[in-house]
Amino acid sequence: MAIGKLRYRLANKEDIPDITEMWKAMVNELHPDYSPREDWFEGMLENVFNSPMEMVVILAENGTADDPIGFIDGIKFPDPATGKIVGLCQYFYIYPEYRGQGIATGLLGELLRQAAKHGCEEIRITCGPAKLEEYMKRGFEPIQIILRGEQK
Repeated sequence: MAIGKLRYRLANKEDIPDITEMWKAMVNELHPDYSPREDWFEGMLENVFNSPMEMVVILAENGTADDPIGFIDGIKFPDPATGKIVGLCQYFYIYPEYRGQGIATGLLGELLRQAAKHGCEEIRITCGPAKLEEYMKRGFEPIQIILRGEQK
């Protein structure tokens, strides 16, 4: 789907419903067998927006309608092992009909600008195996692998 003038901005509390909808779409796309707990996710966002914790959520909006079409998050924390201030991105999603238009590059660029502004010395991004090569082309390298297993 074509977009109007693309706009990136920091999210706020009023954006929680839109961010939650995009997060649910992401979970359903990546893991159709999961049952996402949107109440937990919304609670986490409420805490973020009500606390001094340094976390940002950046929205991409279709400028003609001010409709959020994607988001990326980032949280800042000190890593005792490396002694560096780290920016960690855990969630990154764009609605499928808007992909392939450079929106992901724009969101990532905005996150990197925010990370630099907040003094981050290193950026870490969680991603699935399908996106690993794409991030490696951008200069990222794998530092750990996280495995998942069901409790019996």
